[in-house]
Amino acid sequence: MEVVTGVSTGALAAPFAFLGSKYDRQLEQIYTEYGDKDILRSRGILGVLGPSLNDNTPLRNLIARYITDDVVEAIASEYQIGRRLLVQTTNIAAQRPVVWDISAICASPRMDRRDLVVQILLASAAIPAVFPPVRLPVQTASGKVYDELHVDGGVSAQVFFAPPNIDFANFERIAFGRPRVRNLYVIRNGRLRPVYAATIEQTLPLAQRAIETLTRYQGVADLSRLESLATKGKGKLFFASIPNSFVSKPRSSFDNIYMRSLFAIGYKDGYARQWQIGAPATPILAGGALEK
Repeated sequence: MEVVTGVSTGALAAPFAFLGSKYDRQLEQIYTEYGDKDILRSRGILGVLGPSLNDNTPLRNLIARYITDDVVEAIASEYQIGRRLLVQTTNIAAQRPVVWDISAICASPRMDRRDLVVQILLASAAIPAVFPPVRLPVQTASGKVYDELHVDGGVSAQVFFAPPNIDFANFERIAFGRPRVRNLYVIRNGRLRPVYAATIEQTLPLAQRAIETLTRYQGVADLSRLESLATKGKGKLFFASIPNSFVSKPRSSFDNIYMRSLFAIGYKDGYARQWQIGAPATPILAGGALEK
């Protein structure tokens, strides 16, 4: 893979996917060996009045444990041969997605490059209300430095390949003398088909169900957009998502027993190269028809 991208929880997996099979064990550990207490700490009643319900210090410490100096150097080495690792966050004040070139940061001479990478990954996984926004330093062309508040990259896009204003065909003509075939491989951490669930007529359950529905259809739309991009590059879109046949439910937000079951399904399908080709159709049901 020449370019690897990550959004939300995918941002935590992206560095190890980028570095290849030598880091499979680290990837498995992050997703199967840690539970709620390793990822968040409840703020109690103070969370209702503050920036989030939970403290993200445990998650930051976990990310820092795996994004070591050796990992930063390995990513920098890949950057030197032309590969790119990109992670998306959302600037919540500006309502804009921001794409960070993690590989370029790792290859830069800045002394805080490891800490900055950790902060960016933390921000990309900062689910609003669940985790607080993360302050990230930016510098203007005139040299002014200030902080921006960034949250989960999934707020602005569930999956992405690159900033939308890049003319890849023109870039490839300049860099390679001709446009290249561009295949895109996407792993979507979620189901794409709707799943029926009776919903309680109360504010929080209704809001949660509405957000789940919004992100599901946003994910389908994002895949359609990426398929169009792949087609323009004479390539194809290959994607994998959680199958509706996987019926296990987590007992808590970060239930590692559930995650181990999900990891096993993903490993089996990945080993068998069971990619779906082309974006899924938008699931619209006839009036009165519900899939249960």
